Amino acid sequence: MLRVDTDDLTKNQTITFEARMFAERHRDDFFQCPRNSLAMLQRCLDCTPRGVDPQKEPHKVFNSETFESAFRQLTAEGALIPPPTLLAAGFGDEDTALPLRERQRKRAEVEEQIRTTCERFGEPIRDYSGKILGHNHPVEWRQPAEQSPYDGRQSAALKPMIPESPIPEGEKPTRAQFAAWTPSQMRAWLEQHGLWGQDIPSSAFAD
Repeated sequence: MLRVDTDDLTKNQTITFEARMFAERHRDDFFQCPRNSLAMLQRCLDCTPRGVDPQKEPHKVFNSETFESAFRQLTAEGALIPPPTLLAAGFGDEDTALPLRERQRKRAEVEEQIRTTCERFGEPIRDYSGKILGHNHPVEWRQPAEQSPYDGRQSAALKPMIPESPIPEGEKPTRAQFAAWTPSQMRAWLEQHGLWGQDIPSSAFAD
């Protein structure tokens, strides 16, 4: 079974860009943490098309379509840690307008999802005899998401490459500059040039 080598993947600017764009599109429903990112990459690798060598053609294995497919599959399987906002779901002030029975049903659904998430991803809580009494929340809920190179944020490896300000008006970025931008910088630039949601032509870059 092939395994993901994140060190090699972070050197591929195309894959880094695709991953950042995925994270931008799913900023509300994909929890950005190392475990989820690795699960996504591994699923993409497991679904490598027949005849494709991941080492020679990684862009055919890790791209927008395969990221979306992996996300759908893993979400359906319950194999991804949900966002920590789950803890507050269903308990906001906006729910007070709902009938009491509906609020109770919604609360029960959220509590069940939290329980199953903790059982799957949290460390067990044991008594003196070793009996499992329950499970802690996933440790990822208490850690910053920036640890992952594919979380769409400024990882330690990519942060020094990210420009502090956009390029001067009228100038074209190099491919390396573009790949190093944050998702927000990428989207702003693409929208400014009417390219958001479209294939980016080679003429858009300086190299």
